Amino acid sequence: ILFVLYKILENNDGFQTPGIFRMAGQHDNMLCMIHDYDTGAPIHSNDVHCAATLIKRWFMMLPKRIFWSISEETLKENPEAMRIAHTKLRSQERVLATWLTELLLQVVKNEEINHMGPSNLGIVFGPALFGSSEEDQNNQATDALKNMSQCKLGT
Repeated sequence: ILFVLYKILENNDGFQTPGIFRMAGQHDNMLCMIHDYDTGAPIHSNDVHCAATLIKRWFMMLPKRIFWSISEETLKENPEAMRIAHTKLRSQERVLATWLTELLLQVVKNEEINHMGPSNLGIVFGPALFGSSEEDQNNQATDALKNMSQCKLGT
C-alpha cells in the first residue's frame, strides 16, 4: 500500500503541493481508496492529500512505533541519535524508517513550494514515529526530524 500511495504522490506533483502531509484528505475519498485496495481493485485517485493522510495513518497503525525507544535526553545530548537508532532497528523497521526518511527528504527539497520543512514534518509525523501524544515526546519527535536533512542513511 505504501508503494501505491507513494506513486499517487509522485505522479500528481504531491511533493510540490502546498501543505502536503499537513492538510487532511477527504474522508469519503480515503474510504473509497481503502475499499478499492482491500478488494484488489486498482486505486484511481489523484488526490495527493488523501494519499499523504493514508501514509500517516499507516504509520500510526503500526503496533509499535518505529522510534519508540529514543528518549528526549538522548536526542538533546547526541544529534546523531536518529542515525544510531536507525542502525539498531530490526530489519523490517529499518526498511520502513529508511523509506519514510527518503520520502520526507523529497518533501523537504520542495519546502519553498509546499511549505513543509523539517519542523512542520516533525510536528506532523512525530506521533506516528514516537508513539505518544504527550508534549515531551512531541517535542522529541520534532527535534529529531528537524535534523533529518543531516541524517544520511545507507552511507
